[in-house]
Amino acid sequence: MDTFSKILNDSYRRVLRRGNKSFVSDASIRQRVETVVLCLRNRAGVRALLAGLLAKIQSPAVDIRKPYTDIAGATGGDCYSGRFYDERYVQRLADSPYRFPINATTAFLTPGFRTKNIVLTMDINLEGRPAEMYKALLELFDSIQNNRVTATTVMDESMRLLVIERDQRQASIEKLVRDINRTADQLPLWACDSFCKSGVISKKTPLFALQSTFFVIFMPHKLQIPHYFFDFKRFLARERLPPNLSGCRNCHRPAAIGRRNCRSDKSAPCM
Repeated sequence: MDTFSKILNDSYRRVLRRGNKSFVSDASIRQRVETVVLCLRNRAGVRALLAGLLAKIQSPAVDIRKPYTDIAGATGGDCYSGRFYDERYVQRLADSPYRFPINATTAFLTPGFRTKNIVLTMDINLEGRPAEMYKALLELFDSIQNNRVTATTVMDESMRLLVIERDQRQASIEKLVRDINRTADQLPLWACDSFCKSGVISKKTPLFALQSTFFVIFMPHKLQIPHYFFDFKRFLARERLPPNLSGCRNCHRPAAIGRRNCRSDKSAPCM
């Protein structure tokens, strides 16, 4: 195991032993870590944070605020390639045994970090949303560089929050699967009718989109699909739903109030 993988693995083991107790005693720093790690609108921040922490832990002489190797005027060799650490090592956190909820691609190709060659000080305005997440990230970098908190502590706290988020998501998925398994064979025909008439779908929703709604729910978990979902078109026609939801089985023209001649058979009404 290489040095960087060992750093990540050791932090993960400390989190598992610690449980739900925070590693950070300072409430303001703890809040900033949560703002970055638990930001669902933009997951680039957590990857940039982990990349910087990894570089700082491996080489304490590194300035965590300098994740670019070509910063103008930088001297002393305290820069590092955040993208390298992100793509080479942080990416592994998306795989087993971690399976953390992070982006599939590097943070350093997102608008907030792309085409930059500057020191990420607190007065920098990174282009990205939400702004409070980027502000919290810069404040964390500043706190770490000025020794108000150690990189190892922030790494452990970030890992702890990612473990909690991962476990909560997994629990939600398992609960959904149990609920679907319990009700899949018991859904009455009127339940499907109520879904179609509830307003969740538009009158112009294509038939394949309606069928896909149910396949997306059932197929990934290899659950038994109620038989009437396979004959959705016949169900829609039989229930005489609003125009554009049901249609003629021969000419496929949308149904309308009242009966009219079929395009395929001029002498017979639409079916």
